Amino acid sequence: FVLLMLLAAGLILAFPRVAEFREYERGVLFRTGRLKGVIGPGWKLVFPLFEKYVVVDLRTQVVNIKPESVISIDGVGITVDAAVNYKVTDPAKFILSATNIGQLMTIRVTAALREAVSKRKYLDVISHTADLNNAIRASVEADAAGWGIAISLAEVERVVLPSDLLDAMKLKEEAEQKKDAVEVQASIKKIYLERLDEAASKLSPTTMSYLYLDALRKMAFSKSGKIIIPYEFTKLGSLLKSIYPDAGD
Repeated sequence: FVLLMLLAAGLILAFPRVAEFREYERGVLFRTGRLKGVIGPGWKLVFPLFEKYVVVDLRTQVVNIKPESVISIDGVGITVDAAVNYKVTDPAKFILSATNIGQLMTIRVTAALREAVSKRKYLDVISHTADLNNAIRASVEADAAGWGIAISLAEVERVVLPSDLLDAMKLKEEAEQKKDAVEVQASIKKIYLERLDEAASKLSPTTMSYLYLDALRKMAFSKSGKIIIPYEFTKLGSLLKSIYPDAGD
């Protein structure tokens, strides 16, 4: 009876089992512990007694690199985080190369970010993120083929500067805007005075004197206080006579 039971168990274990692999899945098959190959997609026969397989997902995977604090070459503390997207191109290499590709990528990218940021000024970091992206991609692409993957995206997601530095940059920007506004107003005033001077140069002395006296007349009716006339009385009399010839002496 025992022999029959053992024989039945052996037959059950030896009997092939159907394994299903979706279109985006592959199975890395091991027979008696040795790599046999890659199977899938679809239904495949597997002998559980001496065959094992590991399912590999071929869809794009995302590795998020946690925020990393780095000191730039000019002594500014910068927080940088990044993301790397990859797809498995060789399932067998992917399974045999490492137990956790995401962890390996995190180590590589963190080291690359630290090195890249520490060699740059903070203004270069925030204005040339493409250089950081290239550093990240280079750090993982060197080993990507050996890991059986292809990198589809490697880029910095955020660059965070200290709050006090951001406040200083904001004040500087506001000062620059005010400076530009003052320069624009000065340019407009200059143009206005140039046009006024050009127009005044075409007026006769009599017309200018009339405009001057008319302005004084308007001021006299206002509540502005005393009016000081910068003319000698003799000149003022001749001036009035030239403007109002019928007024007499």
